[in-house]
Amino acid sequence: MAITPSTCDVFIQVWVDINPIIQGQGSEGVYLVDNRVSSGSTGGGTSALDTNCTNNSTVCWQIIPIDPNADLTQFQIQSIGNSNAWGNTGQPQSASRDNTIFTGQVENTGSAPYSLALDVNFTTVTVNPSVTVS
Repeated sequence: MAITPSTCDVFIQVWVDINPIIQGQGSEGVYLVDNRVSSGSTGGGTSALDTNCTNNSTVCWQIIPIDPNADLTQFQIQSIGNSNAWGNTGQPQSASRDNTIFTGQVENTGSAPYSLALDVNFTTVTVNPSVTVS
């Protein structure tokens, strides 16, 4: 069962500009931001965000189109890949029917990358942000 977003303490938003993706420019147009800048997160506003958080933090990812007129059915989080940070039970999973919100929990300290696969306009785009857990 997915963690309820309202109980999360770390929030990561994935802002997507659909135009570069339609034009076949890979992950251009994918920008990640979080609420942990004052705690040492780096890379905000890029696809290489490193979120700094404490062990056992609950994390909520949300995909948002930059264009408010975009068809929301074209924006989904397809999956969040395995990472050492998730531990045995923290693997992120969908927390919404439309797959625009995922939640998970960090259970291991250290720095760990993860893959974030998005479905945008029926195209899969993958970026590789990371988490640093203290």
